[in-house]
Amino acid sequence: MPRTASAAGHPLSAVQRRLWFFDQLEPGTWFYNVPATLAFDGPLDVPALERSLAEIVRCHETLRTTIASGSEEPRQIVAPAASFVLPVLDLTTVPERDRESEARRLASEETLRPFDLARGPLFRATLLRLSPERHVLFATAHHIVCDGLSVRVLLEELAVLYAAFAAGRASPVGELPLQYGAIARSERALLQGETLREQVAYWKANLRGAPPWIELPADRLRPARQTFRGDRQFGRLSAAATERLRSVGRVQGATLFMTLLAAYCTLLSRYSGATDIVVGTPVAGRNSPEMERMIGCFVNMLPLRCDLTGDPSFTELVRRVRDVALGAYRHEALPFDRLVEELNPARDPGRAPLFQTVLNMSSYSDAWTAPVPGLSVTLLDLQHEPSMVDLTLYAMERSDGLQLRAVYKADLFEAATIQQMLRRFERLVDAVNADPDGRISAIDLADSDERSALAGAFSADLDEG
Repeated sequence: MPRTASAAGHPLSAVQRRLWFFDQLEPGTWFYNVPATLAFDGPLDVPALERSLAEIVRCHETLRTTIASGSEEPRQIVAPAASFVLPVLDLTTVPERDRESEARRLASEETLRPFDLARGPLFRATLLRLSPERHVLFATAHHIVCDGLSVRVLLEELAVLYAAFAAGRASPVGELPLQYGAIARSERALLQGETLREQVAYWKANLRGAPPWIELPADRLRPARQTFRGDRQFGRLSAAATERLRSVGRVQGATLFMTLLAAYCTLLSRYSGATDIVVGTPVAGRNSPEMERMIGCFVNMLPLRCDLTGDPSFTELVRRVRDVALGAYRHEALPFDRLVEELNPARDPGRAPLFQTVLNMSSYSDAWTAPVPGLSVTLLDLQHEPSMVDLTLYAMERSDGLQLRAVYKADLFEAATIQQMLRRFERLVDAVNADPDGRISAIDLADSDERSALAGAFSADLDEG
């Protein structure tokens, strides 16, 4: 496989083609921006930071890529490596009490600023100086050249490069054995012939007759077209509840993710009344050691079809989910967009195809924890999070349990609705932990306040009668 391609450019990967197509439909949107905002406390060596970012841009062709479209199919065009300039905005003239809020305002503004895929650049960074020992860096890339794991790669390389350059040492980061363009070329070559037929046949058989969407009770009418306007609410499963859930799954040969998916599908079933539910989940799509260090868009989505028919026990449902997940992992090479093309499901411009809810689980080790000598570094949360489907449940495994984050379409749901859903999910997990062999229909999701309210309403109805 060639390390890179000719000056004529590279083909787009399957996920890049989807993102390019969406950009053609709705140019100038921020929904596919991937931001990372860092606060540095301590004596920051700004030239070393700028040099570190320049080295990352030099090493990773994706950060120098634009998308050219003409009479033929769109292509990735990689610009030659050039000097990278880090703009520095001085906020020390702003009253001290207002600097943090002004920094967050500017960082949020930057997060919402769209990219031009044809003109580029598709990666940018700016540094704010709040005081001699307080700086904020915001870096943003378009999703077409970057995914969640790429952010971790970027931040880890930034840490080791800064440490080296600040100490006067050479770069400790070696050249990449492959660049993203070569990966996109090999993707096309691999998905042909019998491999493609086998992958497509599996998914067609697995998803045959699946419902085109799930109807969760919404607070507002669904817009005619998706806007992706999102909001989020938080919840938590304790360490004890998480370990118990892990144990319940282990008995059935299932991972914590599979067991959590069974619980999530139980919740969705109770809300929707459906017993045939398709939930999406992301996979890294980095199937070789060479890809681990690369910045690019590799993530793929798998539709996992969960069968809740026959009122199974929770342990039986875990076994069903386990088998579905294992089969999907064996056939994860087919890009989601190719899958949609092959299946040609019912379309509704107000909904995502194949699934409208996602479960995304990660571990705390996936978060950035690389130390930077002489500095305290904090990854800031700017609270801008689009919702590409109706509802996504993020579960991050930490030492104190599972941190839950529900990201939802603000056009559909009120915050109170999602807060209640998270509380009910926590009670559901407690219930299946207490009696994993019990029927899922027997799980009581209402808390004492809800039961009291229902009892009061029932009593009022009797009085009126």
